[in-house]
Amino acid sequence: MRNASGIRYSLLSSLIATTGYLMTASPMASASEELSLKGPVELPPGVQASDVEKIASIIQKRFDSISCERVNFELFDLQRPKVDGYPTSGLPYIVNASNRHAVESYNALADLGLFTRSEMSVNSDGSQGKDALSSKVYIYAQTPLGKESEALEAPGYTCVCKTELVSIDSITHKPPAFGQDLYEVTYTIRRTAIAPWALDNRVQSSWTDVARLINGSMHRRESFLRSASGWTPGSPTLFAPHR
Repeated sequence: MRNASGIRYSLLSSLIATTGYLMTASPMASASEELSLKGPVELPPGVQASDVEKIASIIQKRFDSISCERVNFELFDLQRPKVDGYPTSGLPYIVNASNRHAVESYNALADLGLFTRSEMSVNSDGSQGKDALSSKVYIYAQTPLGKESEALEAPGYTCVCKTELVSIDSITHKPPAFGQDLYEVTYTIRRTAIAPWALDNRVQSSWTDVARLINGSMHRRESFLRSASGWTPGSPTLFAPHR
């Protein structure tokens, strides 16, 4: 049985070959939503429909090479209190109760089941207990749901969604670079398999990386070098197309 990517590209290939059109859909469309047609795609001289398929395959394979789009919930600006018996970085996260922003940010995740929250009094030397300068801290430990949501190849990072290529929107020939033909490719993506907790307004307000993944631009611009050995991608950048 072919996987979803193989079926998608088989359909994409036949569609381009017979019509010169590319499939497209809303960036937030579900996987089962019927796709519409967009085109025709104007190709520069020397670029064939088979080249479009090769470029599309390179882009989608990049998305498929990771288990998910992920974020890390450690606040780098957080002045983490020292507590004996607990790590100085990573999980569980330790927050001073007086750090209101951090507490609200982690509480949003705890309320949605990714973390548990417990509290503790910590002395000035990091020992547990109450002395004249003790302070209250909250400890956010990963729940089974939080553990299940971890990226397979990146422990400590939490999966937010997956990414899928929707369409190749344009291919433009540029001045040669490094003795090779240079092309600018623009394309559209969409997020799929979005974690339900990531749609929560409190989470998106507190964790901008989550909001950026889901609500940010779904348009990409990328340079590709073409040589006798094939197509070589550069680094994709975000852009908002003129409407």
